[in-house]
Parts: sequence; structure tokens; C-alpha cells
Amino acid sequence: MVEVYRVREEVAEVPAYNMEGGIEGYRKACQEYVEKVVAFAKRLGKGKYAGKIVRFPVADGYARYVVMSLKPVKLLHLQDGDGWDFQYIERLTAKDIKEAI
Repeated sequence: MVEVYRVREEVAEVPAYNMEGGIEGYRKACQEYVEKVVAFAKRLGKGKYAGKIVRFPVADGYARYVVMSLKPVKLLHLQDGDGWDFQYIERLTAKDIKEAI
């Protein structure tokens, strides 16, 4: 069974696009958001895959997750960009996650 968690604002706040910073400012904010989530997962996760990003194609982009552990499978959902969810995420196994990485 896969457990998927939203990233709490205390860990990293999801960036919002604003006209002042433009697209480059938004991209930088998204990169910082992902770096904070990955660092959090590496610090508190378990196993050699903790902090790895896994992504699955959805619509015109990807649903992205950061691995917290594979025994049991625990993932943090990256909500930047379009924030897509993978519709079959609950069906995946640790083996599927490893192959996607």
C-alpha cells in the first residue's frame, strides 16, 4: 500500500506565480521548493531512495513525488507547477517506484 502525503507549509511553501518575478522568478521559487522537500525527505526518510524524485506522465506534464521510504512506500507529493496527481499511485509497489527512478 502506498501512502502519499502533502508537503506541509512548515517544510516548504508551494510557490505561486506572480507578475513581479515573472517566469524566471517562479522557476527559481519552484526549484527552491523542490530542494527543500528533497532535503526534508533525505533527513527524515529511510533507505537509499529517500529524497529521490519519481515522476509519472499526466496530461501535458508530470505528477511528481519525493520518496520518503520504500518499506513501507511513503511519498511526498510535489505540488508546484500544475500539481498533477498520478491516478494509479496507490497501485504502485516499491519495485515500480525503483524502476521509475
